[in-house]
Amino acid sequence: MNRFFFRDLLESNPKLLERMLAFNCAEKKDAALPTGGIWDAVQRQPDLVRILTARQHLKAVPVDAYWAFTDESQRLAFYPAAVLERVGRLVSASAYAEDIARTLSKTDVLAVKDFLGEDIYSYALTRGRYQVGSLRQALISDSSDASLSDKCRLLARRSLETIRAGWPAELQRRTDLLFAAADLPAAPPLDPALRQPLWHFMKKLILRELDNEWIRYFD
Repeated sequence: MNRFFFRDLLESNPKLLERMLAFNCAEKKDAALPTGGIWDAVQRQPDLVRILTARQHLKAVPVDAYWAFTDESQRLAFYPAAVLERVGRLVSASAYAEDIARTLSKTDVLAVKDFLGEDIYSYALTRGRYQVGSLRQALISDSSDASLSDKCRLLARRSLETIRAGWPAELQRRTDLLFAAADLPAAPPLDPALRQPLWHFMKKLILRELDNEWIRYFD
């Protein structure tokens, strides 16, 4: 455990702590309350202590708990499937912004808008095409004859799976159903060498383009 993380970050960001607890303390008989350093952090948040101690079905034993969220990318596990999907669509919109801007066929334009949504489509044509930078070329390696909307769908899934592929096996297992629930086609991750720059870009999108409700888990 990273003591600095639990001592300083969680004291300044109780919402992150609360979400970590929710991730591990689902409504089940063998749910786990934290022990050690993380529980010390919980005890400094009286409201959380009161809520947790009121839930008598919880046991103060670590049963299948996962607390190692010092790696910020792993906090994508806190998002519902619809928000994960939105993050993937933002990545696709940025990467394919130039192609979207050049698309003239009404059928193709409508298909892309149907997938991205009007707001992210507009984002692609304004901020998105400039935010992706040099990462763009590495992300749009799909040279197939698939339609632009299908390429956007595939990249949305592949970008999410690329980040998830770098997580510990335990966390991947615990998020299987979550990622499967995103309304995106199955697709393999991108080149692992892209994981770090892709995460830096994805985090930038999260902080700049998502509602405040979803950025509070990140510095």
